[in-house]
Amino acid sequence: AAIRFYFSAVAENSDPKYHPYDAPAGYFTFLAHDPNFPPVEPPEEFKLYQNYPNPFAQTTTIKYDIILPTEVTITIYNVLGQQVRKLADNEFHHQNPFSYRKVWDGRNDRGELATSGIYFYRLNSGNFSTVKRMVFLRGKN
Repeated sequence: AAIRFYFSAVAENSDPKYHPYDAPAGYFTFLAHDPNFPPVEPPEEFKLYQNYPNPFAQTTTIKYDIILPTEVTITIYNVLGQQVRKLADNEFHHQNPFSYRKVWDGRNDRGELATSGIYFYRLNSGNFSTVKRMVFLRGKN
């Protein structure tokens, strides 16, 4: 059987074009370390970070940490508690502890631009669940 390898480069600003742990099924992931940059420490707890930028007008990034293989769901709700968008639907993260990112473009599940206002995003992962608040300022189209 052939062994397939997947290499991923991370930019100096730690903004990878492709997330280093998103290797296709059946591939191994290797990360090279540059001695000029300190190593990234793996997270020690599940954590949902405040989105950035916040408030936002076009896109915002939601970062979260996982510490063990698990399924992750990230859902965005309006102030009435209605689901607006599901960014991750039981995605299985089978890698070691790592930080992940999802980007929301201000659109709902039907692809329509949401209205300006306050939104909540929830991370569910196993027994861990937490919610944060964000503000969307819809620009003029």
